[in-house]
Amino acid sequence: MEQIIEKAKNHFKQNLPFVLYCKPNSDKIIGFFQQNDTLF
Repeated sequence: MEQIIEKAKNHFKQNLPFVLYCKPNSDKIIGFFQQNDTLF
């Protein structure tokens, strides 16, 4: 889990789009990280 938090911090510093979420009743964090700033 620490790795995904660090990756999110780095993307935030670089102003790159990303999303983190957790499904209900789950302790697993899922993340999607874009390599550029193009919005879809």
